[in-house]
Amino acid sequence: MTRRRIALWGITALVAVLTGAGLYGRQLWLDTLQTAGIEQLDWQGVDLSPDSLNLGQLTVVRARPGQRMSVTAQALRLTWSWGWQGLAVQSLTVGNLDLELQPGPGDSAPPGNASNPAVPDRIPAWLPPHLTVSQFNARLPCASGRCRLSGSLTAKRTGASLPLALMLQLDHDDHHVQAQAELTGTLPDDLTLTAELAIDGHQTLTAQTHVQRNADNPLLHWSGQVTLPELPRTDWLLAWLQQWQPLSLSDLPAHPQTARLSAHWQLQGPADDRFMSRLTGGLTVSGHLPQAWPIPAIATVKGDLELALKTDQGRWQADTAQADVVVTNPGQWIARVPASLRPDSLTIHVRPGPPSAEPGKLALQVRVTGNRPLSLNLAGDVVVATSAPWSVQLNQLRVQASLAEIAVSGTTLKGVKADATLTGHLDARSLELGFAKGSSLGVARLITGTGDSGLSVDDLTADVAKLSLNAGYDPERGSLQRLQVQGPVELAAKTIRHRALKPQAWRFRGVLKAGLDALAADGQLSAEAGSTVDLSVNDRFARGINATAKLAVAGEAGARALAGTLAVWPAVLTVSGGQLGADAQLEWPSAGQPDLNVRLNLSGLAGVYDRTAWSGLNGDMDLSVNGDRLAVSRARLTLAEVNPGIPVGPVTLDGQYHSQLAAPGRGELSLELATADVLGGRVRVVPGRFNLGQLPIQMLLELTDVDLSKLMALYPADNLAGTGILSGEVPLLLGPPAGIRIEAGRISARQPGGTLTLPADRLRLIGQGNQALDLVAKAMENFHYDTLSSTVAYDKDGTLSLGLHLEGNNPEVERGRPIVLNINLEEDIPALLTSLQLSGRVNEAVTERVRKLMEQRKNATGQ
Repeated sequence: MTRRRIALWGITALVAVLTGAGLYGRQLWLDTLQTAGIEQLDWQGVDLSPDSLNLGQLTVVRARPGQRMSVTAQALRLTWSWGWQGLAVQSLTVGNLDLELQPGPGDSAPPGNASNPAVPDRIPAWLPPHLTVSQFNARLPCASGRCRLSGSLTAKRTGASLPLALMLQLDHDDHHVQAQAELTGTLPDDLTLTAELAIDGHQTLTAQTHVQRNADNPLLHWSGQVTLPELPRTDWLLAWLQQWQPLSLSDLPAHPQTARLSAHWQLQGPADDRFMSRLTGGLTVSGHLPQAWPIPAIATVKGDLELALKTDQGRWQADTAQADVVVTNPGQWIARVPASLRPDSLTIHVRPGPPSAEPGKLALQVRVTGNRPLSLNLAGDVVVATSAPWSVQLNQLRVQASLAEIAVSGTTLKGVKADATLTGHLDARSLELGFAKGSSLGVARLITGTGDSGLSVDDLTADVAKLSLNAGYDPERGSLQRLQVQGPVELAAKTIRHRALKPQAWRFRGVLKAGLDALAADGQLSAEAGSTVDLSVNDRFARGINATAKLAVAGEAGARALAGTLAVWPAVLTVSGGQLGADAQLEWPSAGQPDLNVRLNLSGLAGVYDRTAWSGLNGDMDLSVNGDRLAVSRARLTLAEVNPGIPVGPVTLDGQYHSQLAAPGRGELSLELATADVLGGRVRVVPGRFNLGQLPIQMLLELTDVDLSKLMALYPADNLAGTGILSGEVPLLLGPPAGIRIEAGRISARQPGGTLTLPADRLRLIGQGNQALDLVAKAMENFHYDTLSSTVAYDKDGTLSLGLHLEGNNPEVERGRPIVLNINLEEDIPALLTSLQLSGRVNEAVTERVRKLMEQRKNATGQ
């Protein structure tokens, strides 16, 4: 192989290695940027020398779940020096720094568990001794949307580690806020931090803290103080803070006094994670805010605070715990509370409570009051954990609240009041409460719905003494994740008003179970009149309401209770026996019309309707309300007997009914079967469809095999008799303006006919002085007919007209010569029925009712 070929292969191999290294380095660089979440990294104007790096501009865009940050630095200069230890960074100077922070895709990562961070042993080597940002401009999320923050920053350390000095200046218009801090001592065992805050050159706040730990002593000593000797109101500062949290400047006094705040502490504890739970020492806090001052993202506060605590191995006790503060203008967190439940202000009073026997617990007596629109009074004892994990124990905490009015999902509540005594536990992620005896909720008036469907409730109270509440929440997201309220509950209403009910008191006793997505209640609902309903309600908030109800009525007492409950119960209806069962189911979607289905079961019911006795009512009936439609889809009823003066029965009915809910009496009746046995025969209504919205309606009655002898036996006259079997058709007209009418009805006797016997004394009077009429009178004393037919008409005044046609003879008159008679008869049917009812042929209840009715009419007319 020649030297030229060897050289060629060497160059090729070198190029391949360099290319591979370049590709690998490029991929490594891209992977590093991706791991760090850096989407963009650009620079320009690079000037590199042996002791410095100058960049005209550096742009970095970094995206992480829940956050996107963009940084642009101009006139950036980094200097270093070379020594026997190698490269050492000396300074970093930035002429101008632009920072923009905004929410990004995804949820923000939850913070890690709070713990006591370890103090570093030394300052990181990469941090330059001198850091200067001549001007920075930041755009950050705030209460008003996005706010701008600008200023300058200088950090300097003079030794390899400490001291370290920091100066931060924030600029707003022509005003400045300066913060200076200095960290001295020796890392990590002896550190002192001193800080000062000045507004427009006026010193406002000073703070100093000292942390010390000896190698031969396992305890960490921590002492310090914070002093706010004077904080005069500055309108520009408040206006600036309004961008970060809404404030009401008009509520502040025109010439406020100064605010003062100070805190001192001397504490020691183990130099590990047990430091906060095993503290020993004391803490004193004193504050005086004569006017409302803002606490960013929380609220504005004014008042006085005096707090002196001491602790022994984490057992905190208040020597002095006194707070009298007023909280107004809460931050954005209040938006999660319904507007009608947000008090304008809260007044908080705190006093020392009995010393707690548990280590790390602080007992306090607390009272909180709030005003419009929610009036609140909270008073009781609480025990607060003084170390992580924090918690609050509630001991007989009484909560009294009232609200003039609140509207929820179409329901208006007026005069809402709550008076509850609570015991329970509250921590960072859960709440458990129990309600003590005497706890109650009340509503002076509840109104839901409008018009005929409206419901109103007066003086509604709820006994919640046995309820428990359990809740879980995410403090980072500010969301309620779990809520469960359950236990026995009793509701009582002084008066419930609805068009279907008689106004009276109601009570519910049952079990309640409620959560974030549903509410369920099972129990018994009872009316003052005595009616009881087994009720089960399941309100699935996102899907709607499902409810079932069961009603059982037995005997006269049960019917009397139902009559005292339902407004639609006729006053002339009484029930003396039997049983009634009703099963109802309601489905009401959250975005739809209600669907109600009711199954009625009747068994052996008996009673009186007006002046008619009835007994043996049995059967089933299905009723439904779907949207704006009312339907009786199945009605199969049998009635052993109905007796208005003439006993009728058994009666059988089978049909359906459909109507608009707004006009329940103007629907369509589909009659499939309607028959009744009467006087040895049968009456049948010819099946058909009848539109009750177009009155009058016409029904055809078919009479079959009616026994004339039984009809004559009912008539209140002596020596009146007859035999024969009658059949016919009677067209019946129902509805206004004529009420009940019969036109052109026809009845005839079946062959071979029968006999008629009329009272002899009355017939002789009719025929006296008239030979023809005398012959008729004699013939009718024992008339044998082979043909009997009659026209039937019934007028609205109650007069029944019969046009009788008779063909036959009397064997004892003129040797049985054939006689043809045409007789027109009229009868006052209401008077006849009244006579039959007074005769006791119905029952004693009807007879007594008719007697009272006649006495009332007599007294009214004076006759």
